[in-house]
Amino acid sequence: MIPCLEIPEILLAILEGVSEDERSHPDLVSLALTCRAFSDPALSILWRTQHSLIPLVLCFPRDVIIDLDDEDGGLMVLKFAKSPSAQDWERPLFYAKYIRILREIQSPIQMLNIRWNLYRLCGPSIVQALLDSCPTLPLFPNLQEFEYSSYFDHKRCNTVRIF
Repeated sequence: MIPCLEIPEILLAILEGVSEDERSHPDLVSLALTCRAFSDPALSILWRTQHSLIPLVLCFPRDVIIDLDDEDGGLMVLKFAKSPSAQDWERPLFYAKYIRILREIQSPIQMLNIRWNLYRLCGPSIVQALLDSCPTLPLFPNLQEFEYSSYFDHKRCNTVRIF
């Protein structure tokens, strides 16, 4: 590899340039898969800002999550089929450490600009299940910004455990 790419700041600046457009996500994924030197910085950019818990929930093994039809709008609602084991948490925890910003989408127009499956929602019980089954706390150790209201029943859900 070219020696200048071994300097983390230079590599991160290059990847930040690639990531300026949201359509560049496939390019960042390719870079993350190219070599170990590119993997961590590319994953850092890909996972830094999340507008939904769906990408993280979809990291669980297929037998742990299920899609259920939502009667109201034809959307699919993600729920846990069973409580995730410590082994099931391996992949989600790997990516959760990269999440710095967790910000809820506020409008349908914003939803159209985000590249994730718009026909899926997290069921309200999913946050509590995440917090109850997570083998290590906090769930998001590097979280710096948090704007989420619709998923949390503040009377029942101890959201402090995510920080």
